[in-house]
Amino acid sequence: MDRNTKSEHWIEVRIEADLELHEAIVSYLFELNCTGTALSDENRLLIKAYFPGVKDSKHTLESISRYIHQVHRFFPRSREARMQVKHIENQGWAENWRKFFSQQRVSSQLTIVPAWEKPNGPTTEKVLFMDPGPAFGTGKHPTTIMCLQALEDVAQHQPKWDMLDVGTGSGILAIYAAVLGATRILAIDIDPEALRWAKRNARLNHVNHIIVFSLKPLENLVESYSVVTANLVYEDIMQLKEKLSTVTAFGGTLILSGLLKDQVKEVVHEFQSEGLNLNKIENMGEWAAIILKRGEAGGH
Repeated sequence: MDRNTKSEHWIEVRIEADLELHEAIVSYLFELNCTGTALSDENRLLIKAYFPGVKDSKHTLESISRYIHQVHRFFPRSREARMQVKHIENQGWAENWRKFFSQQRVSSQLTIVPAWEKPNGPTTEKVLFMDPGPAFGTGKHPTTIMCLQALEDVAQHQPKWDMLDVGTGSGILAIYAAVLGATRILAIDIDPEALRWAKRNARLNHVNHIIVFSLKPLENLVESYSVVTANLVYEDIMQLKEKLSTVTAFGGTLILSGLLKDQVKEVVHEFQSEGLNLNKIENMGEWAAIILKRGEAGGH
C-alpha cells in the first residue's frame, strides 16, 4: 500500500476517557502508529487518532477496543472509556502522521531517526532509520524502549547469540539485534503488511541479509534461540507462555513486554512455572518489561 496515494481512506478513532487514562491510551495508540490529537474537556478527554484504512484495520480496531477495556481494570475509579469509529477520505493524514514520529535518543548507544530525515545534531554510536508504515514499533513507546535496552544488555554479556522476535511489527527489535551482532534472526508476525514494512526497514539499515521475516506461526517452530523477544499484549503473552518458554534455548534469555506493571506478578509466576527464572524487571511509567532466563540443560 502506498501511503501517499490521494485516494487513500483513513479511519478516525475517537475515545472519550477520564484524564487518568490518557497516558496509557495515547501511548498504546502511538505504538500502533496513529496520528493523533488530544482535546481536554474538564474531567474527560477526547482522544482522536487516525489510522490508514488498511486491509487488517479490523484487527487494529479490535486490539484498541480490548485494550481500553483492559486498562480500565487498573484504574477502577475511572469511568470506562467509550470508543467511536468512522471512515474518512484522505485529508492529508498520510503526510501529517509523520509529524508525530521524530528523531529520538533511546539510550546512550542508540538514536532512532525517521527514514525520510537526516540525523539532526549529535547522535549516538548506533543509528537506526525507521519507516514503520502501518506496522507496530516506532521506538517511542516505553515497552519498545525497554526491549531495545534489554537487547543492549544481552549483547554486552553474550558474545555469540541468535534471536527470535515474536510479533516483529516494524522489525525494530530484530533490526537492532542485527546491528548489535546477532548472527541469525527469525522475525515472525501474523500481519503480511507489517512484514512488508519490516523488510523495508531491514534494507534501510543494511541488515536484511541477517534477518528472515516469516508468517510462520510460533506454534510451528521447532528450533530454539538464545534470545527471544515478545513485545505483545498480556493476553497473547499468557496464551503463548508454553511455546515462548520452549523456544528459548537452555541458558537463553526471554524478553517480555507490552505489559502493565500490575500484570507483572502474574506473568512472572506463570513463566516460572514453565521453568524460567526471573532475571530483571524494568519499569517506565505504568509499563513494564520482564527479562527471564532459562536454566542450563540438566540444571535448575
